[in-house]
Amino acid sequence: MSWWAAAKCRGMPLTDTAPQHRWAVLVPLLALGIVALYFVMRLEIETLPRRFAFVPQEWNSAWQALQREPLRLLSDAPWLVRRLLVPALGASVLVAGPLHLATAVFFLWIFGDNVEARLGVVRFVILWLAAALVAAWVHVYLHRGGVHPVVGATGAIAGVLGAYLVLFRRAHVRVLGLVEAPCWLAFVAFFVLQLRPVQQALGWVGLLDGIDVRAHGASLVAGVVLTPLLLLGRRAPQPAKR
Repeated sequence: MSWWAAAKCRGMPLTDTAPQHRWAVLVPLLALGIVALYFVMRLEIETLPRRFAFVPQEWNSAWQALQREPLRLLSDAPWLVRRLLVPALGASVLVAGPLHLATAVFFLWIFGDNVEARLGVVRFVILWLAAALVAAWVHVYLHRGGVHPVVGATGAIAGVLGAYLVLFRRAHVRVLGLVEAPCWLAFVAFFVLQLRPVQQALGWVGLLDGIDVRAHGASLVAGVVLTPLLLLGRRAPQPAKR
């Protein structure tokens, strides 16, 4: 068993039964990066989210400008990256508060490594970026006039959970090493935590907003739809020796 699989299993109240693989490289780095960025963001809470997350009103204005001038998609790539891509992708590694951080890292830690091991690093990155963009677009569509920066690591993670459902739909989660339940029950809990009343009760919103639960659902669907395409030409890796 790899160091990552061992670290994942030790002392965790919730683990999964999907096969472990040796080469989950990106997920641990991503999880640690989200933690580090959270603490950096807390030092610059007034400025950093507006620079690297998206504000629905501004994102929607940029999208409308692109619709009026579609050729800008080809002629002004830096503008496209700066106004649309960077905010959406920046939001995908930021969280709103301690409990939001714990939820994001916990679900990424438990389920993300299996998805990366099956898809490989490059395909996992494509999945992450696509899920982040879908979550951002749907959130902006639902909240065009929003003026608070939106942080959405869980929006991208929902896409990873969608991929997990495709790849390991028969997997179970093990609670406290004793009780097993279908993995989708854990995902239901994940989505309950994304409901706005729950987010407000937990203090996830205020100066920052979380991704709308419906955008999480769209991201999960994107993960379900995209994963079979990402598997094309990909051989199943061998499970790590225990």
